[in-house]
Amino acid sequence: MIKYEIINNTILEVNSKQIDFKHEIKKVIEINNTLIVRLYIKKEKENVPSNNIYAISDKGEILWNIREIFRPNNPYKGVKVIDSNHYFANCEKNDDNNLVVHTFIGISFVVDIEKKEIISHFISK
Repeated sequence: MIKYEIINNTILEVNSKQIDFKHEIKKVIEINNTLIVRLYIKKEKENVPSNNIYAISDKGEILWNIREIFRPNNPYKGVKVIDSNHYFANCEKNDDNNLVVHTFIGISFVVDIEKKEIISHFISK
């Protein structure tokens, strides 16, 4: 289990390294010795970044942002991603140790965090 601390709602400290996301850390889950961080970003703020999910190593390094997985025009096993700017409503770990991310429009994607691939999707609403 990776030890971490959230400081002032926006800073994640892992292995004595601090990452300031500048937005509220809403959720942290661990999958395969990697922390998955979902940020809450108020829509009324200017310059709202999409792609609000990050993978963090046990050494406190950013491994990837979800945008790397949701690249435009890259189909993954029957899923074609057209837009790489997504804001995810929630995320969770499934029974197969994969990341499941949920959009506001009711589409959920199952992601292999190590291969950085979408492996399936389903309607969640």
